[in-house]
Formats: sequence, structure tokens, C-alpha cells
Amino acid sequence: MREHALALAVVLLVSAAPALAQTDAERYALCMEKARTNPKEGLAEAESWLAKAPSDAARHCRATAQIALGRTQEGIAGLTELGQELESKNPDLAAEIYRQAASAELDRNRPDAALALQSKGLALAPDSVELLIDRAIAQAARRDYAKALQDLDHAHRLSPKRADILVLTASAWRLENRPERAEAPLAEALSLEPDNPDGLLERGMLKRMRGDDAGARADWERVEQVAAGSAAAETAAANLALLGKPAAP
Repeated sequence: MREHALALAVVLLVSAAPALAQTDAERYALCMEKARTNPKEGLAEAESWLAKAPSDAARHCRATAQIALGRTQEGIAGLTELGQELESKNPDLAAEIYRQAASAELDRNRPDAALALQSKGLALAPDSVELLIDRAIAQAARRDYAKALQDLDHAHRLSPKRADILVLTASAWRLENRPERAEAPLAEALSLEPDNPDGLLERGMLKRMRGDDAGARADWERVEQVAAGSAAAETAAANLALLGKPAAP
């Protein structure tokens, strides 16, 4: 449903800071790759860089590596400080930095903290689809499905062909105990992506709520086929286990 913080640690500063020297851009790309794949080396690279010269790119790399190493509070603090300093220089980039910090907060089950950072980001980039989706997920984690739906509606208006937004909308309506409102967005999502794993998972849940066990089983088995090893497949397998074996003909 949401990306991990490291998945959001894209090479932001290279494209956002054209003045970054080519050698620094290459070093940043390498540092960020290490932060994702070998965070100890990434942190060492960032610290070595910072020991010689101040650099927003090195600070971003250091914070990313800290989060990957489980030093989450330090990493979030570093990202938040960097975001604050970038607000006036590059608000779009600051919004993405806040988004990364918010994702780390969600990873440690702190939706209120995540929500605060996401709202700071959206104040700078109010039409950021990814931030709107992330804030909707944080709102849902707080069981504020009405506000989640507001953000998802905004995101859908900006990106009407995004199946993931429609699936999240359907899920929010189901959790709001309005499953009938979930049907239309879910049907639209699966018309765009017939094998969308989260969409199939959600449709199976709606079918199960209606007593259509055979239909739910078919959807969940399809999730296992098209998304083996994914979180959606794990949930589908757990649901199938609860459903039990099909009745003998």
C-alpha cells in the first residue's frame, strides 16, 4: 500500500540542482546507491564527504543510510532539517524530502508524525499526487477515512488513470462501512489494470462481504498467481486459509 522510505530516496538533488557539479552528481548517485544496498558503506561515504565540505546531497545520503541502518530518528531529523532549509530555495524538492521523512515515520507506525510532515510537503506542493496518496494512507492509519477520501479524490482528479488511487479509494469506502461506494472505483481500477493485485485483493474482500465465497476465492487465487511473493499475495493466502477448502461438488 505504501512505499518504504528507502524506495523514496531517489536521486532528487541531481535533477533539482543543475548547479551541482558533474563530479558531485556522480558521487551523490553512488552514495545513494550504497545507502540503499549497503547502508554502512553509504553512511561512511556521506560522512567522508561531509568532513571535507558541506553538501545537501551528502546530508540526504547520510539521512537515507541512517534510516536503512535503523537509526531512524537521526535520519528523520536530518531529512526534516534539510527540508526546512530547502523550502525557500526549492519548495518541490523540500516537499519530496518531507515525503521521505514521513514514509519513515509510517514505517515505525507513527501516522500522526507522518501526517504533519506530509502536510508540510503539501503546503509547498499542493498538487503532488504522491504526497496526497501518502497522506491518505496516513489518514487511513488514523481511521480518518473521510479525510483519506478527500486526499484520494484530489489525487484522482490530478491523475484519473491511476489504478492504485482508485483501489485505495475503494478500500477507504469499505473501511468506512460503505462497501456499496467501493464498487465503482474498484471496477474502474480493474478496467485499467485487470490483474492489479491490490485491486483483485480488494474485490475478493467485497465479494466475501456479500457471501460470494467462490468469487472471493477466485480473486485471491489470482493474486497469488500474478503477484507471487508480494504483500498482496501474502494477504490473499491468509484470506484463503481463513476461507478454508471449497465445498465438495
